[in-house]
Amino acid sequence: MGPEGRGEKEMKPFLLNAAFYLISGAILAGAAGTVLLRRPLYCALSLLFTLLATSGLYILLGAELAGYLQIIVYAGA
Repeated sequence: MGPEGRGEKEMKPFLLNAAFYLISGAILAGAAGTVLLRRPLYCALSLLFTLLATSGLYILLGAELAGYLQIIVYAGA
């Protein structure tokens, strides 16, 4: 295997880590918005954003069923 194969293997964990940190930051921002915003509609939208980001994190980590159930049960209700 040449250097191209090694570069491809190194890129995948980097992108997964970047996506993990991006989604984690979105979860924290949404949770902060849920607590800190004054208007109930904005709080509800922020909570919905947090739940969707959490389901994205589950899917990213390989727990697809938990991610889909998160959307159906919590974000869909």
